Amino acid sequence: MPRWEYQDRRERVCLIPIPRLTNLRAKARDASVYISGGLFALGWWFFIDAVICSKSWDPENGPKPVSVEFVDWVPGICSTLGMI
Repeated sequence: MPRWEYQDRRERVCLIPIPRLTNLRAKARDASVYISGGLFALGWWFFIDAVICSKSWDPENGPKPVSVEFVDWVPGICSTLGMI
């Protein structure tokens, strides 16, 4: 375990020595891009599922009390345009 001097401690935010993984560092950007894209797609998947569930209804029970309107679509549209 390397020893940290006082000068190093003033410049560092995390004072706990963390070992560097050289193999992971080269692929970290690629992995984070894929993970963020997957989370973005998963968020849209859940939203589309909620839209479908809110619009579908059982004829015996009538329409569901929750509905998804255009106002609910605006954050998703803006984040999609921001992602592009």
